[in-house]
Amino acid sequence: MNGEDHFSYEESSSIFWHVLLIFIFGGIMMLTSVKYIDYTKEYEKLESPLICLFIALMFQMFSLLLQTLHLVFYSYNGQGYPVADIFSMISLFMSETTMCILINFLGNGWTLIPNIMDMDNFDVYLPLIAVVVAAHLIIAGTSYIDNEAAHKFHDYGGYHGIALFVCKLLLLIYYIYSVCVTVEEVPKKSKKFYLRMAITGGLYMIATPIIILFA
Repeated sequence: MNGEDHFSYEESSSIFWHVLLIFIFGGIMMLTSVKYIDYTKEYEKLESPLICLFIALMFQMFSLLLQTLHLVFYSYNGQGYPVADIFSMISLFMSETTMCILINFLGNGWTLIPNIMDMDNFDVYLPLIAVVVAAHLIIAGTSYIDNEAAHKFHDYGGYHGIALFVCKLLLLIYYIYSVCVTVEEVPKKSKKFYLRMAITGGLYMIATPIIILFA
């Protein structure tokens, strides 16, 4: 234990880092809001990837706030606030789901290929949204199956880690396929930007499988 609280020595700074992250993500949210307002004024339209980014950041902030609340309770009673912990996990996966959908939309040429995301064509992407949401629900559902199991030495161990690895790997494969198909349709003047964006999105998608693989 550390002093009068219930944190181990390694966990003693958890609340500080969570509060710091809240301020960092809060600043990024404000910057995103300003960018979106400037975008709407310049182009006179509402649909923008910045909306998805803002929603993902909002869920991330909500997750951090709830997890901080859980940690504060944990420091006093050694059990935490389970409701806050559960909804923090749900908010985190909602954030990851939104980011995954956004990256896949961009990988399919959103904002670069004319009319690619028009409402007339949007039903084509409904299966993608459904698959991404279902995958993250499976990941969230398995996170509590063996949460306290003796064989689980880190957050990515057990059934949760297996489900997370498989789902993220399948989504990565689909993303790579989408990029390979879309790159030929992107206008020449935008191709360099698209490739940089595609690589950045790919790094985001592959990060979790790599972390799990070497955890």
